[in-house]
Amino acid sequence: MSLLRPLSALPSTLAEAAAGPTPAVAFEHVSKNYSARWGQAPVPALRDVSLSVDPGSITGVIGPSGAGKSTLIRLVNGLEHATSGRVCVFGREVGALTEADWRRERRSIGMIFQHFNLLSSRTVFQNVALPLVIAGVPAAQIRARVERLLDLVIEIIDFSDYVVPNEALNAGEIEANSFQNQPYLDNQIRDRGYDIVPVAQTVNFPLGIYSTKHNDWASLPEGATVAIQNDPTNGGRSLLLLRDHGAITLREGVGFTPTVADIVENPKKLKILEIDAAQTARSLPDVDAAAVNTNYATEAGLKPSDAILREDPKGPYVNLIAVRKADADAAWVKDLVNAYHSPEVRAFVEDRFGGSVLPAW
Repeated sequence: MSLLRPLSALPSTLAEAAAGPTPAVAFEHVSKNYSARWGQAPVPALRDVSLSVDPGSITGVIGPSGAGKSTLIRLVNGLEHATSGRVCVFGREVGALTEADWRRERRSIGMIFQHFNLLSSRTVFQNVALPLVIAGVPAAQIRARVERLLDLVIEIIDFSDYVVPNEALNAGEIEANSFQNQPYLDNQIRDRGYDIVPVAQTVNFPLGIYSTKHNDWASLPEGATVAIQNDPTNGGRSLLLLRDHGAITLREGVGFTPTVADIVENPKKLKILEIDAAQTARSLPDVDAAAVNTNYATEAGLKPSDAILREDPKGPYVNLIAVRKADADAAWVKDLVNAYHSPEVRAFVEDRFGGSVLPAW
C-alpha cells in the first residue's frame, strides 16, 4: 500500500506541507546498507521498513543497540540516504532534495542526537541559542526563549573521573556540578585557577572507624593498632577524625592533609598503620580498628551504625553544588538548590542509602 501522494502533487516546502493531511514522516519499503571491507557483503541496518507518522503525533522507536534506530532518524533529515525505497517528510521525498534544499528545509526539523556534543567555545546558553541566531531571530526573543527552555530541563551527565566536571563547568559546557567537597574544590581552584564557587551543601559520605574486636572506642587498649589510608587526602581525613574525638592532638595549622608526623600528643600510644585505602576493611581481623571509606565499608558489608567513630555529617567533607562565579546569584541557582534541599530528596537519600549517605542540609 502506498503511503505517499504522487510527486506531482507534492507541496513546494515543508511549511506548506505541514498545513495539509500528508503524513509528517513516511517510509515506503526502505532499506539501508552500509559498505563493508573489501570482499565482504554490505552490512544491512534497515530492511524493507514501511511506516507512517501523522502530524502532531508522538512516536517512539524502540530496539536494542544496533537495531537501526539512529539510522532511521538520520534518514529523516537527509544525513543518510536510503539504499532502496522512499523516505518522505511532509510528502517531500528526502532523496530528491538537493543539499541546498536541505540546508533550508532542516530549519523546519528539530533533531536531538544521543551525543552530548557542544561547541567548546560557547556556553550552554549560547549553544542552545545558536540555531535561533542563525535563523535571524531578534536577540530579545532569543534570550526569552532560551531562558524558558533552560528553566524547564535539568540534564544529568555522568563523568568517569574527578577532573573533567570542574573543567566542563569552568568552560561553560555545564551549568553546575555536584561531586566534590570543599577541600577538593579549594585545591582545584588553587592549582587550576577555576572561577567557580560553592552555592550549597548536598550529602556526606562519612568516614568511619570500625573494629571487629572492640565494641566502642573506649575499649581500645593502650598501644592499639589503628589502620588508616596511606594517601594524603584520606589519611589526613582519618587523622582529623581521631583528633576531633580526642584520640590524638595534631600540630597547629595542619589544614586538611595532616600526616602521622603531625601528631604531637597520643595519649593511648596508638600505633598508626598506613595502608592502601582499599585494604583498610580487609585489615580488620589483623588490627584493633581501621578507618574505612564509605564505598569500601559498603563493599565489605559494614553498616554505618557499626562504626565506633564517625565523621560529623556537616564537616568539611560534605559534597556541594558548584557553579561559575558569574552565576552564583542567578535565579535558576536558587531554584536548583531549593529543589535539591526538598523533603522529597532528603527522604530518598535516607531510604535509598540506609545511613551510608547523609543529607547535610
